[in-house]
Amino acid sequence: MNLLKLAKLLPALKEGLRLSRALESRTTKEQWKGTAIMALIICVIIAIIKTQIAAIVGDIPEEVWLGVATAALAALGPIMSRISAFASSPALKLGKNADMDAIRVKVKNADAWKSFCGTMSEALAQGYDVAVDLAGGVYDLKKCEYTGTVQLSTGEIKRYEEQMEKNLYPNGRES
Repeated sequence: MNLLKLAKLLPALKEGLRLSRALESRTTKEQWKGTAIMALIICVIIAIIKTQIAAIVGDIPEEVWLGVATAALAALGPIMSRISAFASSPALKLGKNADMDAIRVKVKNADAWKSFCGTMSEALAQGYDVAVDLAGGVYDLKKCEYTGTVQLSTGEIKRYEEQMEKNLYPNGRES
């Protein structure tokens, strides 16, 4: 009988695991981080104000302070989340190198490079750690610094240019 009840729970467990993956997205993490930071700031401010006002006005009920904190968090939490998400955006991390073309990419511990057709910020956003620009410069995307050079073949550069042209003109060039 217990096994039958457990078997009925398996679809619910499967759905719960699928939904829990949504909490791993970059947006959700930034929202949690922004809300936590704002909650801490609001609590500190309210604690300071509460001690100062209590000395002047008298005792204000805890429910009032809880209401003020909740309202402030509801109003300011999303703003802090947006600021937090913007501060860790790939374009901001890479600065002037964000729009540089990347021809190869790889994750840090990978042995082989992967062909890529995009910018350095796109490579970082897709989870790559290292990228190569068109001049052969190897760029550490996480540290935002050049780490060396590699030799690019003319065939590799030609394939990159053809892919860029396909991206710019998906229906072909019109005469």
